[in-house]
Amino acid sequence: GFYNRDIGIISYSKVAKELIKYLNNFKNNIWLYDPYIKKEKLRNLNIRKASLEDIFTNCDIISLHAPLIEDTRNMIRKEHFEMMKQNATFINTARGQIINQNDLLDVFKSRKDLLAVLDVTYPEPLPKDSELYKMKNVIISPHIAGSLGDEIQAMGELMYNELNNYLTAGNLEYEITEQQFKIMA
Repeated sequence: GFYNRDIGIISYSKVAKELIKYLNNFKNNIWLYDPYIKKEKLRNLNIRKASLEDIFTNCDIISLHAPLIEDTRNMIRKEHFEMMKQNATFINTARGQIINQNDLLDVFKSRKDLLAVLDVTYPEPLPKDSELYKMKNVIISPHIAGSLGDEIQAMGELMYNELNNYLTAGNLEYEITEQQFKIMA
């Protein structure tokens, strides 16, 4: 559940901001790891700035939203998974290469109390013989987080509206700048 829990968010991305708004409706304690965000910016947002170690040690649910850049490649490793609270859940909807999947596999084999929900993997898709498919405490979805039912139609409508806005007014509401693209690549 998502009520009155300690929830760790890794990276203050656009998706994470929306998730935090949603989670704050359920009296959650939000912990945030993002080395680029100043503590002052979070002061009125009911968010506690934290280290990765704080998040993995204290949070019931950990949700990864970091971009894949050189600094984040294999950022989440065995020592982080080993720190997780009993019965904690780790969710990755960011990029598969941000976590060390072999480390996750090692820890989650021995810690049956943990749950991993992986919307992204590396490689994607995983090889058919990947051990991750066989694990009862690992759920793998096909890189479609938030894309169920009407959400798929909503994505199409957003794309159509963005294209129409650009063609008629020359504006983009969801423009990705060259600098942002470099961060995401």
